[in-house]
This record gives sequence, C-alpha cells and structure tokens, in this order.
Amino acid sequence: MIKEWSLNPYSNNYMSGYQGADMSEKKNKKKPITPRRVVLTPKLEQHLKEQIEFLTRSIRDYDLGCLSEYKRMATIIRVVAYDGGRSTSLISHLGMEQEPFVSYAAPLNPRNLLTEQSLIILKVSQDSCEHLPVLDQGPPMMQRWLPKNEWLNEPVFRDSNRNEFSRLDFIKWVANQDGGAHVDGSVEENYARLQEGETVGWIFEGPNGPVPITDIARSHIRHFAFEFLTSLNTAWQRYIGNRECECGSSRKARYCCLKGQ
Repeated sequence: MIKEWSLNPYSNNYMSGYQGADMSEKKNKKKPITPRRVVLTPKLEQHLKEQIEFLTRSIRDYDLGCLSEYKRMATIIRVVAYDGGRSTSLISHLGMEQEPFVSYAAPLNPRNLLTEQSLIILKVSQDSCEHLPVLDQGPPMMQRWLPKNEWLNEPVFRDSNRNEFSRLDFIKWVANQDGGAHVDGSVEENYARLQEGETVGWIFEGPNGPVPITDIARSHIRHFAFEFLTSLNTAWQRYIGNRECECGSSRKARYCCLKGQ
C-alpha cells in the first residue's frame, strides 16, 4: 500500500510514499525459476563410476603420503551416500540405497571409562606417535554388513568426555566445515577439541615434551574409505549384473555375458 507523502522534510510522511512503493516492489518481486533437466540413468551411472575412481585415487595418494586426501575421501562419501536436508545421495538417485555396507567396528563398551575406538590403532615409536586405520587387518569376526543409514550412524569413537561419534559425524565435519567441500569460519566444538588432541584421551611424551595427538579424524576417514570402497565395488557389480545384458538376449547380465565374473 502506497502512503501519502509530503515534501515537508519535517513531516512524518516525508517521501514515505516512495519508500513504501519501493519496499513493496522488492517484496513482491520473485526470483525467476531456473529451468532444470532430469539427469538420465546412464549419466548417473557415469557419475558413480567417476566417484569410485576419485576415491580409489585419493586412497592411493593418501597411502603415498598425501595425508590431506582424507578431506576428498569424506566429500566423496558424502556425495555418494548421504541423504539429508536438500541432499539426495548418488546411490539413492540410482535406486541403490538398500545396498549394504561393510563395517569392521566393534560395539563401544559403555562400561569402558577410557576413550574407545576399534577402527584405528595407535602406533608408538621412540620419537613419534600416530594413529593408523585398521583396514582389513582387524579380527575377521568383526566384519558385518549393515544398511546404509545404520552404517553411517554407527558409533565408532568415544572421546574423553564420554561423547560418542559416528562415521557420519566425522564425514560431515570434514566435508561441510573443514575443507572437504566447504570451509567454515567456525567448526563444531567437539570436532575442534578432537582435532587439537584435547579429548583424545592420550598425550605422547616426546623427546621435547608432551605432544597432542591430532590425527583422529584423518585416520578414521581413511578407514571409512576402505569400508566404503569395498562396499561400493560389491554394490556396483550387483547393480550391473541385474541390468539387461547388452548382448540383446533380454536376460540379466549376471546370467548371461557376466556369468562367472
């Protein structure tokens, strides 16, 4: 509604008509909708194959010493598997959200008063101390296949303040806040304390004095990537095996040209 306005600068309605009209126009002006196009299945499949390649390369480079690759790993896992907010995972787009994921984590013991983890181990030498991912070197009886959301939300670490954290906690911290896909000006307090070694529960006494252990997130993400790639390769082979064979036989590929592979 445009109000009556006055040229008298001492009037309460001085130029308010123009101001009211301007604000009303801004309020009613809608942002144009950008046209969108549906991504077809072959393109989605290509995206998944690329993400598998990205993760494979990041794992290789991490193991060669480029430890910052853990941030890429976290982002890839988020893109492929996380459904939440406005995000739809790549495997959900492909109808693969029911595929199971392998977990090597042991259940956290509520009676244990110390920090607890089962996916990383502590390697101590005379001059240094670091966490290493367990990978497939852990007890084979710990291997379980879980639904995707259960795998993401399974508690895998307990800090010295008795806080428990899941795979998804670490993945979202690194991908959303700490340089994976985004850098925030502030990060969650629990994550900051872990990254600074404040709630890890251990301090390494080095030749030059105490040194905080600050690799909890990095070493966990490397193990998550191992579990994730193992699961994804299995899921992908099952997915392409259930498609109609490209030879034109109208049979599923796993019963035709992919039989025995």
